[in-house]
Amino acid sequence: MTTNLVAQLPKYKLQDKPTFLLSCDSTGIAWLRDGFLGLNTSRSFRVGNGNPIASDGRLQMDVELVTGHDKSKIQLVRGSLFTWHVTRNDIDQIVAKLDTFLTSNIPGHQYFDLSKGSYRTVVVSKHEEPIEIVRAMRDREQN
Repeated sequence: MTTNLVAQLPKYKLQDKPTFLLSCDSTGIAWLRDGFLGLNTSRSFRVGNGNPIASDGRLQMDVELVTGHDKSKIQLVRGSLFTWHVTRNDIDQIVAKLDTFLTSNIPGHQYFDLSKGSYRTVVVSKHEEPIEIVRAMRDREQN
């Protein structure tokens, strides 16, 4: 049974641009946090391949550290493969937000706004958006 899902939604709540929504449990949140922390020593990690965050085969996202004066952004590479380029400063903020989720026992969500690009928002939800609802939002928008 899938308990963690990433989906691309054309709109989400008050966002008027495409949004990536990650609906996660504590295992998914911990895995994301560890992935971002791991960017200190590795080049990237992948979200959406089912380990542990699935996408129903609809998208995969490589998360990579950018250096220099670049800003965080998500780019479509090809088909359903995206790359999320993340700055060191943004990694620190993302890890802090994910740590808050791990220490909290209440449902909630966090917005990770990106500085540039067509895909401006990533939302991580903990026990707030059931994956069946996320799938319905995704599928309703695509039909």
